[in-house]
Amino acid sequence: VIAKSAPSSPGAKYMIKEIKSTVSGRVLSVDAYVGQNVTANTTVTTVGDPAKIVLKLNVPEKYLASFGIGSEAFFTTAAYPDIRYDAKVSYINDSVDTSTRTVETELQITEPDSRLMAGMFVRAQLIVEKKEGVFIVPTESISTYLSDATLYVVSNENKAVRTIVTTGNYNDSQTVITSGLKNGDKVVVLGSVTDGTPVNIINN
Repeated sequence: VIAKSAPSSPGAKYMIKEIKSTVSGRVLSVDAYVGQNVTANTTVTTVGDPAKIVLKLNVPEKYLASFGIGSEAFFTTAAYPDIRYDAKVSYINDSVDTSTRTVETELQITEPDSRLMAGMFVRAQLIVEKKEGVFIVPTESISTYLSDATLYVVSNENKAVRTIVTTGNYNDSQTVITSGLKNGDKVVVLGSVTDGTPVNIINN
């Protein structure tokens, strides 16, 4: 039961009538008010099933080749930033938005949670590839030298050593390094250095 109504026409028999939703779920919005005249076509409330909530994303077209239907993803919400939710790509639009150069994409949540609500703001990440034995560094720490991607690794003498690396997938904040680094290397991620610059390690 989502509402109750009673006839308001003169001479009509007063009888409370229950208005029932045709689907189970959660009331997402109340579209009518007390005292409003309603008919069979009046929308009283909007009911949604939390298990059927999907995420809608606008993905830049340059990433189209990196994912497809069934690709894994995860997201967090502004309301529950410490909870990670898993999801999978369930829909990719057939056309690119010419004004934003993005593609409408939908994610199906792996395990629905009653705390998730329609209209929530989320931050989602698509998992485009899984690799083992690689390193991840801040994207801003990578520079270019003679067309090669380079990082500055701290030597045993605490000096910056220009090191050529091979990069993999990346985003605005992180980049995968597939070769050129080894376990234990200390990488300069902040500051401006050149080959041989003394480095003062403030947080080991």
